[in-house]
Amino acid sequence: MDDDSDPDERDGDYGDDDDRSSSLSIPNESIDFDLVYSLHSFAATVEGQASVVKGDSLVLMDDSNSYWWLVRVLKTQEIGYIPAENIETPFERLARLNKHRNVDVRAPSRPSIYSRNNSFHS
Repeated sequence: MDDDSDPDERDGDYGDDDDRSSSLSIPNESIDFDLVYSLHSFAATVEGQASVVKGDSLVLMDDSNSYWWLVRVLKTQEIGYIPAENIETPFERLARLNKHRNVDVRAPSRPSIYSRNNSFHS
């Protein structure tokens, strides 16, 4: 199956790049709806920030600030702030990973009732 998505928008870190089937890139059970996920890698530059790698599972501890959210990185147990725009909710993650399925299941376009082959006059 051809993949007509933009290569920059495709995330190969979550599944097999050669698998273009209609199945999820990662199984549903690997998305924990009690966690949030790192959308991009982020390197801490000052004390109080946490370093994360794209796809890291995170416990959201405080999201009261619009720009910086406090998280605990599960694999390192590091606690610190990362940019809020770098955090993906489980529902956003599921939608992104299912994006290719939405394209695959679209119904083929039907001929328009206004096409030349169809006369709309009586």
